[in-house]
Amino acid sequence: MGFLRRVVNVFRLYVAIIVIFCYTRGMKKVSSYNFDGNYKAREHMAILIARIVMAEVVLAFVGVFLNFPIFASDASKLDLGTNFYVRIIFLGLSLVVFIYLLLGWNYKYYIVSPHSISSNSGIIVRKAQSIDIPAVRSVIVNQSFFGRILGYGTLSLESPLLEEHFLMENLPNPFRHATLIEKARLEAIEKMGAENIIISKEPPKTEETA
Repeated sequence: MGFLRRVVNVFRLYVAIIVIFCYTRGMKKVSSYNFDGNYKAREHMAILIARIVMAEVVLAFVGVFLNFPIFASDASKLDLGTNFYVRIIFLGLSLVVFIYLLLGWNYKYYIVSPHSISSNSGIIVRKAQSIDIPAVRSVIVNQSFFGRILGYGTLSLESPLLEEHFLMENLPNPFRHATLIEKARLEAIEKMGAENIIISKEPPKTEETA
């Protein structure tokens, strides 16, 4: 059971780093989101923690399966030099996986404004996609069992301009986001309708001929 204690200790350290990182990133409550300006939304923190837990568990079981010294219950019976280097390798690998997952979570975000929504992801190769708010025809909220318990879900935006649905994955408090987007969509449609009425009321232009 020694390897389990090591996994738990590493996991506690990573969770502390995640909390500090998210706090310094200035994450705010979803209830404070509004359309006074653009706001940025990321995946729920539970998704990041779940990915890290799965990665660390896989690394731990690989170490047990291969009987690496770092996971041995009695490390004193092993060669100290080999044990030291293997520990460094596995801890380094664990740290690389953690940093990769953390950066992947940090660089995947959505920017929502009264006029458009953009999706950005990727650490090295960036991928961006956007959709205009007036082009949205429907907003669907999908929640899994754990999503309902932890309060996250995926928004699926349908638009005739896109071949596939525009997805906003694993957002915290998805119904809050859906309400804001739907409100912005209706306001944009009303504004476009009012502009069309004003234009239609303008008298037709006539040309004078000599």
